[in-house]
Amino acid sequence: MLDSDDIKGVTFTGSVSAGSQVAQKAGAKIKKCVLELGGSDPFIVLKDADIEKATSGAVKGRFISCGQSCIASKRFFLVKEIADEFIENFLDKV
Repeated sequence: MLDSDDIKGVTFTGSVSAGSQVAQKAGAKIKKCVLELGGSDPFIVLKDADIEKATSGAVKGRFISCGQSCIASKRFFLVKEIADEFIENFLDKV
C-alpha cells in the first residue's frame, strides 16, 4: 500500500519489528507515519497527588474503550505513602 501514490500516510498498531518495517517504507517514500508499537503505558501517582482526581483519571485511563485502546493505562506505580488510599478509592470507582 505504501508504494501507491494514492496513499499519503499510514497509521499502524502492532509489534516493534513490523512497525520498523512500516516506518522504513514510509520514510523512503516521504509519507506521514504514526506508529503505536505495543507499549505498556504507566500511570504514576506521587505522594502529593490529589487522590480523587488521580483515581478518576486512573479508572478512565484503564477502561477507556473497554480497555481495548493502545493508550489504556496498563501499569500503575504508586508511592508507598498513598498506595492504600489510592487502591481503595480506585476499587470503589471500578
